[in-house]
Amino acid sequence: MIVLSACRAPLPEPELAKHPPNAFQPVPYPPPPARPEFVPEQPDPAAVWIDGEWFWREVRWVWLYGRWVKPPKDAAFARWDWKRTRDGRLWIAPGKWQDEHGRPLAHPNALRIANATEGDRVDDEGRLVDVGANDRARKVKPPPRTTDCVIKRPLATKTQ
Repeated sequence: MIVLSACRAPLPEPELAKHPPNAFQPVPYPPPPARPEFVPEQPDPAAVWIDGEWFWREVRWVWLYGRWVKPPKDAAFARWDWKRTRDGRLWIAPGKWQDEHGRPLAHPNALRIANATEGDRVDDEGRLVDVGANDRARKVKPPPRTTDCVIKRPLATKTQ
């Protein structure tokens, strides 16, 4: 099997920060696999890309789309992170903006949002994997799909 990839240069990122220890919350089980996203064109030269991520919403994992944003002044972004404690419990910290003193800031409005599909996925062994729902955290019209980064693979055919 041949996998072809045609991607442009890395996407502009915000200044990055680390989560404080108290940012982590316990979750009952790990998130599903990450969703493939189609990254829309950069809407503004000052915009940075925030990758999509899973976050825990009360009783289930929900996908928060990747998005272009203008970073808040003097702020840094702590990407979602996870850790496992010695007792085996899983803890996650969702992606958050922080000021220069590490205090949390409101997320800036999305300028453009990635496009990702919902529904089950098939894992490498052919089993269905429930990957949960998507969440559009900001009320922004979904962008059209782009082909800036395309991975071409043979498509699985469904027998009837």
